[in-house]
Amino acid sequence: MYRGFNLEVAEDDYLKFYKQDISSLGSRILEEQKSTVNKEINTFCDKDGCIDASKLGADWFPEIKADIFLSHSHKDEKIAIFLAGWLYKNFELETFIDSCVWGYADKLLKEIDNRYCLNPVRKTYDYKMRNLSTSHVYMMLSTALASMIDKTECVFFLNTPKSITFDDTIKTNKTKTLSPWIYNEITMTKLIRTNKPPRIIDRDKKLFEETLAYLSDFTFRYDVNIDHLKDINFDNLKKWELEYSNKKPNVDKYDSLDILYDIWDER
Repeated sequence: MYRGFNLEVAEDDYLKFYKQDISSLGSRILEEQKSTVNKEINTFCDKDGCIDASKLGADWFPEIKADIFLSHSHKDEKIAIFLAGWLYKNFELETFIDSCVWGYADKLLKEIDNRYCLNPVRKTYDYKMRNLSTSHVYMMLSTALASMIDKTECVFFLNTPKSITFDDTIKTNKTKTLSPWIYNEITMTKLIRTNKPPRIIDRDKKLFEETLAYLSDFTFRYDVNIDHLKDINFDNLKKWELEYSNKKPNVDKYDSLDILYDIWDER
């Protein structure tokens, strides 16, 4: 990961940019990613029936190559899908939509629970075993998401009223979320190394930098520090689109990201 952006979107703000063909393109991207991660649980089982957690953590997204990691609320999936389509149509940038994994996580949990946690007589699940299986799957998923964030060049956090609890934010002057997964992903963007792409290292003659932050204590309501993410909005995205289109065909998709960085640095 090289840069992170806090994309602020007001209610229905994206609709002035909305186009059905772009949304359909985003839907195809999401379905392709879902298909890629939707593997059979048996491929991760050892001969003795144990789950190979290390293999699953490493191979959850084995073939997905993405330039941008998009962190968002479940309730904002339509905006996320549109944004993924818009980024690909305008810049040929591949976006990893984090919601593509949730259905598979549920399927994986069900496979494990039916195999290891189900009481065949009572037709009920063992409470302790269910807690154990859930903790394992969510830990593997968290590891895989962190790996994907590390591999992508950019992280976009879709900051909307559905992802951030504004009442709490106003009262405490701290950004709050009710989603543990948003909390996990944004925290990871602080912990994961800052890795400059080779083209930027060559241009700036600098080595890549690593940044670490200590994970705050777990609570049921999470403080999310997004100060390190650069504020942008859909007007900035439109400017990005126009500047990139004016420079075609003499630039490629990586030049488009440099244009985005320059636009932010001008602000």
